[in-house]
Amino acid sequence: ADADCASTATTQPTGSVPLVASIPSLSVSTVQAMTQQQIFDTPIDWNTLTSPSSEFRSQLRKWVSAKIMDYIGEEEDTMIDFVLDQILDKRCTPAEILEEVGVVLDDDAETFVLELWKRLILQDTTVEIG
Repeated sequence: ADADCASTATTQPTGSVPLVASIPSLSVSTVQAMTQQQIFDTPIDWNTLTSPSSEFRSQLRKWVSAKIMDYIGEEEDTMIDFVLDQILDKRCTPAEILEEVGVVLDDDAETFVLELWKRLILQDTTVEIG
């Protein structure tokens, strides 16, 4: 199911998400207080994340690599590349990514995608997020 996800990522989120008005001003504590649905409904600033001058791609690669190592016990380059492609190039939704990584990560998939999305919102992979 390696579909082009970009078309779904540009649609407005459904439901009421009171924190969406100014994406850059979301603090770590605000994001931590959000429900999973609020996190998944928060729009991502893809232009900033994917800009050539952004260091986020390399930061995200390191973070995804470390998480994959934690979950499956080895650095799986194919999976790391796949996750980054789904996020940064295809701009898949959390549900689409969850479906794809669930096959490999099983019970850890939801936690992984939730942590990942928090980092996409904050545009920072170095923050400690519970």
